[in-house]
Amino acid sequence: SSDNSHPMFVGIGAASLLVTVLPFVALCCYATIQQSKEVAEGRHFLTRSCGFLFGRWQPTCHYFGVLMLCRQLVLALCPIIADFLLPSVALEIFLMFLALLGWLVAVIRMTPWRANSANVADMIGTMCLLCFAVLNACVAERDPDQEPLLQTVAMVLLSLILIGVLIPALRSLRARLGGYQPRFLMFLCHHKDGGGILARWFEMLVHEKVSQHVFLDSDFLEDLENIFDLVKEDSASLVVLLTRTTLQRMWCAGEIVTGFAHSIPVIPVATEAFEEIDGAFVDRLSEVWTPEQVSRLDDSGVTLDDIRSAYSALAAKEKLRFIRRAPIAEHRAVVSGALNMVRPGKPSRPLQAVKSRNEVEKRSQPVLLCGAIEDGEAVMAMRILQKLMNKIIEVEIGLMW
Repeated sequence: SSDNSHPMFVGIGAASLLVTVLPFVALCCYATIQQSKEVAEGRHFLTRSCGFLFGRWQPTCHYFGVLMLCRQLVLALCPIIADFLLPSVALEIFLMFLALLGWLVAVIRMTPWRANSANVADMIGTMCLLCFAVLNACVAERDPDQEPLLQTVAMVLLSLILIGVLIPALRSLRARLGGYQPRFLMFLCHHKDGGGILARWFEMLVHEKVSQHVFLDSDFLEDLENIFDLVKEDSASLVVLLTRTTLQRMWCAGEIVTGFAHSIPVIPVATEAFEEIDGAFVDRLSEVWTPEQVSRLDDSGVTLDDIRSAYSALAAKEKLRFIRRAPIAEHRAVVSGALNMVRPGKPSRPLQAVKSRNEVEKRSQPVLLCGAIEDGEAVMAMRILQKLMNKIIEVEIGLMW
């Protein structure tokens, strides 16, 4: 311009990029790397404090928050990059096309968003933006006679973008107002010390019969901050895996209270280590947890009186008996019983046939797993290892305890 203000604005933009945008992206990249290490160590401070970065994505796609930031940054810098390399509108559009195409392929391949409707909306919106890019490339040197046609095409593409965003939103609203299907068929309430491996084994048996999601906290670490909301809003049932210490865990107490308070079907599954709830145990609940733990439950809307009422209701319910050293057929029968309580009358997926001893290759030598029968978790670990090894190698896997 005549007042030579353009260089000044270029300097302001470059300074803003270097001082704010790039450091923010770098910090997000560092947080993403550290979050993976924290999760591996069983901690989730960054997962909670950086919910804007990780909260929208599937646990296995936590890095998509950074990828989205990088996509937006590349799209914003495309005009500058194109002008630096070769001043051409076609090159600018081509770079934008590559950035959008790469994002579309990643979304289709990974479906990273937590909500499936968000994945669909992202795919439709990105495809429409790609169409806009192609359209702009075609009209870089436009013919005035073709303007009405181009305006019509642009309006159609814009309408598709709006439809792609509005339809999933309306479907989600309709589901919330009526007929909402929870995300998880079952929520497994358990104590890790005495039933962590049991919970994994139970989940594996459920997935032999149904394909719906089952909530196991070790698979959804980023959701633990809102654990009671998951029971209330996203779970079709609450399966309480009762071991010796389940009812002494404060989070299990809160989950059970939430289940009864919001009319979620509560299915107690008692192991051989579980001792029946009696009045003495209910009366001394105030001694089970520290004042800090009781205060934390109070902050979540769960009082000791609520816990006493919920435990009394749990004691009155008929329990499924799960003996950990029993044959797998009995374990599957317990899981089938739990599924029948959640979805009565609905057929389960048939089990795959298990190869008998005669079907195993004769040159294969059997593998024998040994463990302590007194330790229920050791028995469950052996069952899981047996099942996983059977999937990988064509060898008979035996158990001895």
